Amino acid sequence: MPGVDLAVVQFTSNQKYQVATLANYSLNTKDQKVFVSGFPGNKQQNKNKPHRILTAGVLSEQQSIKFTTYLSFNNQSSLIPVRIQTVLSDGYDLLYSNITKGGMSGGAVLDTQGRLIGIHGRVEGEISLDFDGKINLGSSSGIPIRTFLNLVQQVGIDSDLKVETTAPATLKKSEEDVISEYLLPLDEVPKNSDDEISWLNYANQLWRSQKYAEARKAVDKAIGKKPDFYQAWYFKGMIFRREEKYPESIAAFDKALKINPNFAQAWKQRGRVLLRLDKYSEALTSFDKAIALSPNQFALYFLRGFTLRYLKRFPEAIEAYNQAIKIDPLFKSAYSGRGLSYGELKKYRQGIADFTQFIQLDPKDASYYNLRGLYYGQLEEYKQAIADYNQAIQLDHNDALYYISRGNAYLMLKDYKQSIADSTQAIQLDPKDATYYLVRGNAYFRLNDYKQAIDDYTQAIQVDPKDARSYSLRGGIYSILKDYKQAIADLTQAIQLDPKDAIYYSLRGSIYSNLKDYKQAISDLTETIRRDPKNAPYTMQGLRYSEFKDNKGLLSGYTGLMSKAYATRGVTYYELKEYKLAIDDYTQAIKIDSQNAEYYAFRGGIYSFLKEYKQAIDDLTQAIKIDPKKATYYHLRGTTYLQLKDYKQAIADYTQAIQLDPKNATYYGGRGFAYSQLKDYKQAINDWNQVIKIDPENATYYSARGDAYFQLKDYKQAIDDYSQAIKFKPDLTLAYSAMGNAYLQLKDYKQAINDYTQAIKLDPENADYYYSRGFANYKFKDYQQAISDWNQAIKIKPEFPEAYTNLGIVSYEMGELETAINHWRTAIKINSNFAEAHLALGIALYARGDKEAGLKSGETALKLHKRFGKIEFLKENNWGDKLIKDSQEFLNNPRIKGLI
Repeated sequence: MPGVDLAVVQFTSNQKYQVATLANYSLNTKDQKVFVSGFPGNKQQNKNKPHRILTAGVLSEQQSIKFTTYLSFNNQSSLIPVRIQTVLSDGYDLLYSNITKGGMSGGAVLDTQGRLIGIHGRVEGEISLDFDGKINLGSSSGIPIRTFLNLVQQVGIDSDLKVETTAPATLKKSEEDVISEYLLPLDEVPKNSDDEISWLNYANQLWRSQKYAEARKAVDKAIGKKPDFYQAWYFKGMIFRREEKYPESIAAFDKALKINPNFAQAWKQRGRVLLRLDKYSEALTSFDKAIALSPNQFALYFLRGFTLRYLKRFPEAIEAYNQAIKIDPLFKSAYSGRGLSYGELKKYRQGIADFTQFIQLDPKDASYYNLRGLYYGQLEEYKQAIADYNQAIQLDHNDALYYISRGNAYLMLKDYKQSIADSTQAIQLDPKDATYYLVRGNAYFRLNDYKQAIDDYTQAIQVDPKDARSYSLRGGIYSILKDYKQAIADLTQAIQLDPKDAIYYSLRGSIYSNLKDYKQAISDLTETIRRDPKNAPYTMQGLRYSEFKDNKGLLSGYTGLMSKAYATRGVTYYELKEYKLAIDDYTQAIKIDSQNAEYYAFRGGIYSFLKEYKQAIDDLTQAIKIDPKKATYYHLRGTTYLQLKDYKQAIADYTQAIQLDPKNATYYGGRGFAYSQLKDYKQAINDWNQVIKIDPENATYYSARGDAYFQLKDYKQAIDDYSQAIKFKPDLTLAYSAMGNAYLQLKDYKQAINDYTQAIKLDPENADYYYSRGFANYKFKDYQQAISDWNQAIKIKPEFPEAYTNLGIVSYEMGELETAINHWRTAIKINSNFAEAHLALGIALYARGDKEAGLKSGETALKLHKRFGKIEFLKENNWGDKLIKDSQEFLNNPRIKGLI
């Protein structure tokens, strides 16, 4: 099978074969001794008696780039780490320093216990020179035996292979020395007269023996003999690369390429070194040069895709990986890179398909079950994600990352106890990762176990005191616990660590607003708005807008962050009575999040407060449209209709609020008031009964029901309610006044006077209470006390025509005609349309003999209100006997009678 190093074939034979013991364990141990056995294919080899050679070497770490990225789940405030290792391989996953020669491909790679760990493939460098056959420069590479075992499993062969999974014991130094002496022999140092190829061959042996400084000297000897020896310059670059002297390595590769610009391998290795220097654009140029020269190397397309992914040119990266897979469909690293690129484009389904393909090629690699699980998590398919995490843990139960991934999935499923269990296991395995404490802290937070959550966030801070998220999360819990001082301290620390992140200013601003430190609140919320992540270089949770704009969950969080910043600042302006600024901020919040009903409701509330009722109703109607199940919005709109005296519409809204929340006393109270305004007192009483049933100790409700009974002239029931109101609130002034009114109607003037007196004690500057008590004293025939009360009322409220009119009435009864006339004239001066004062003045003038003036005043009164022409009405208005008697003669005058 030409060109194939490893295959699974079926055959039959009559011969018996010795079957090797296979070893399948982690081969990532650097400097582990390994042996390669094979038959060199040089021209001097005897084909009938091939000579097997055995060379020793050490395992090399593949050039790989390890990085940690973060995935954020839709309703998570913290990010979950995803550790990814991408191997920059050529498709061979086993690298070793053994000297191998052409023809050895397909030979055995053995560990120190003689167990087969791989099949030799080729040399990384792919350089051939005419010197005793072929010399290969670079690490040797092979295929791990686990690849064979995976293929066996896939084709369904039931083999009796002997497979061991334990790593070999560490060699003693004496054992290593023996191996080095017999299996890592170095040729004699070439003579100065030897040619450049001899020196390069010697440098190659030194390099494989990890004697890099000596290897460089040998290469320099070769270059000294032939300055345009581009292979030597190339190999010098390889030596520098192994020493991690990357600038020097680039310089050497550049020299080789200057001599031979068509040297594809040098372009390739140059690109790999540039990746180490994070020079991705330059690396891409090198890989493109190599591809142009050697278009059939699938590894070059993989490297191109890898580089494009780092440059965030994900569609191009995917195309490069497609090309690599087209050339070699079994190249699993290409599926890995393509899957990660799909993830960056939020195409998680395609990413899952690629990770599934990787898993089929290598079902024992736990990390890709974890990655696939994370993608399922992004799709909110948490049960499927957990199944993958379970598989990852089964394959590698000592990796904390798999437990924390599963713990986060359980968190999303609200299985907080299981989340805590997994997070705890992750912490036990890796107590130095702060993120694990954050995940567990989040689970405790969801269980309202704030103390444990704080402990975990504190531990995260101790592990990583530079992570602003930990301070922010802990500050959030302190805020819930109303420990605002500590909350502000934590958020201040978060801001110091990450001043570009808007969310920390928002949280601190909200706390300052709660503390009524409005100046500081506005400052922080303004900073939040200024740090909108749409404006570089600001971020949210450490991410730029471009990095999360396609993530549904994070984008929702961003919308909430910015709109809430305006809304909270709007509340703060409202508290400062800066109503226009408050409205402006809520308008801005609505522009950002037009489906947030609360923003419309709050703005509507401000409009209502400003008596801009139409605008208020428009906003509250919009809030109801967005969230028709929110009783509060109907209540607010009903209250606004109440202000507009649209009582029927108010009742309709209160009724809807009651249907949604039948246990809220306020809604019944509002409807009861609306019914009262429509004089539907029985229905009002029904609502107040329900209010009192819900809240039986609220004095205001008893007082309101008492008012309804008063209007129905059920004065005794009204008095009972007012008494109950006073029981629950002894300083409820209005209840005393109202009860006085009820006693007045029952003609219990003494008790009425007592209640008015109590009201005056509680509110001595209220003119109405003196006025009412004056009236009770008048009915009690205590005219002097009545006069005193009405004078006091006028002292408090000089523009009080009713009080002057009553003073005139009592003065008239006392025979003080001129005094009465003066009082009525004063009342008319205050209110020229006060009909009662005009009529009383007319009667007095008529009785005094000034008949024309009296008739004119009477005519004015009756033109204002004809009801004053009825004696019964005057009696109901509590006119005195003397004034009633004189009014009968006056009203019988033909001029007056004609107006009645």
